[in-house]
Amino acid sequence: MAASLPAAHEPSPLVVATVAKAGCGGCHIIPGIPAAAGQLGPDLVNIGATAATRKPEFSAEAYIRESILEPNAIIVPACPLGPCLANIMPPNFGQTLSEDEVTALVAYLANLQDEQ
Repeated sequence: MAASLPAAHEPSPLVVATVAKAGCGGCHIIPGIPAAAGQLGPDLVNIGATAATRKPEFSAEAYIRESILEPNAIIVPACPLGPCLANIMPPNFGQTLSEDEVTALVAYLANLQDEQ
């Protein structure tokens, strides 16, 4: 079950629809997204903080955008079931998602930070 978030961090209807359209929740845990409790891909609970550390020359937003549009650019080292693998995440979200959908998803994910 996806973690609950403060109201200020609730995903917009566009983000919820984009996650459903792309099937993100089948592989990733994404707080605030119904049924986004996948265990194959990296947990995205703290992606807003960790994204800024993955590629020094990239902001969190730039890293997340690249990860969505070019998922093999950087392979995260650890997934719930072991090392993350290349070619698991679909590489065609640049064609299947609109710019508005990608932008909304990037903005939402960039704001996810574990506040514990």
